[in-house]
Amino acid sequence: MRAGLALVAATVLMTASAVAADPIYGSWTWLPQGNAGPDKCYVTSLEDLGNGKFRETSTRVRLNGEVVKQDTVSAFDGFDHPSGMGNGMTAAFNRVDANRYAITLKKDGAPLATVMRTVSADGNAMTQVVNGTMKGKPFSETQVFVRENSTCEGPSKP
Repeated sequence: MRAGLALVAATVLMTASAVAADPIYGSWTWLPQGNAGPDKCYVTSLEDLGNGKFRETSTRVRLNGEVVKQDTVSAFDGFDHPSGMGNGMTAAFNRVDANRYAITLKKDGAPLATVMRTVSADGNAMTQVVNGTMKGKPFSETQVFVRENSTCEGPSKP
C-alpha cells in the first residue's frame, strides 16, 4: 500500500514538473543580428495562466526611441483577441506543438501578418518569423531571442 501511494505521489510530481516546464513560457530577450529592423530592444514574456490562457507582456524600443508596450491576456484558441496594442489590433494564437505556436495579427479585421514562434529543443532560444504586408508591400523578418529575464534598460536582478 505504501509503495502504491509513493508511486502515485511520484507520478503527480512528475506530471506537475512537465506542465511547469512548458518550453514556450518564460522571458525572452531579442538578439539583434545584421538587419536590426525597426527595434533597438525587444523583450517579451509569456506567462501560463492555466486552461490554455496566458498573459503576454512585451516592451519594444524602436530605433527612433519610441517605446511600445503590450500587455494582454489571451488563449490558444484560434480566435481574435485584443492584442494589447490598441488601434483595432487583434491577435489569434494557435498552439502548433510543444515547441511552436502561430499568431495571426489583424487590424480592424484585416490580416496584417503571421508570426511563427519556435522554441529550440534545449529551450534556450526562440526564433520568431514574421510575414506580412506593410504599406501595401510584403515583408519577412526573422528574430532570434534567448531565454533571459531582462528589460530594455538591461538585465533584471533576481
